Amino acid sequence: MKDFTKIPVYLKNVPPPAETFNHIEFLEFLAKWVQPDHYLELGVRSGVCFSKLSRHAKYSTGVDTVEPSPLVKSAMQTNSNINYFKGTTDEYFNSKIKTTFDLVFIDADHSYEQCLKDFLNVKDKVVKNGFVILHDTYPYSKKFMEEKVRGDCYKVPMYIRENLHSEWELVTLPFNPGLTIAKKSPGSDIWY
Repeated sequence: MKDFTKIPVYLKNVPPPAETFNHIEFLEFLAKWVQPDHYLELGVRSGVCFSKLSRHAKYSTGVDTVEPSPLVKSAMQTNSNINYFKGTTDEYFNSKIKTTFDLVFIDADHSYEQCLKDFLNVKDKVVKNGFVILHDTYPYSKKFMEEKVRGDCYKVPMYIRENLHSEWELVTLPFNPGLTIAKKSPGSDIWY
């Protein structure tokens, strides 16, 4: 019999590999609260997250290597302030974008190298007090660290914490597969 006293409380009664909470609902809650002027999603896939979060932003941009899904196409037809870039995240950032973002969700390539590159490419385009959310940053087991499952993007928050701690505040929500919320520090020109 399994000794449940040794399992952290947030993993109790959660059979792997199920996700332990709906990250899209959480992100939509955050978007409702932030009300971003410009939302960016790297890795749109089916468009479920993108279509929900873009409702709460003045402008939204989705980036993915595949054609926009029917859900994204529908959102684009009803909201002219939605942009879709078909290509890699590198191609998107190489297109010399001049936009700044209030909210960014990174859920594209899950390798440490590319996820870190995506973060570094966007970090200077995020407004003070803006947010970058990283997905898959709390692997439940070694299986979730495999390249074909979730990759090793969970290392990116460690890099940010070690190298950019004066610019970014971080919290990783320890729910499988994990979200890390990175908030750009406001600097000394704002009071609390």
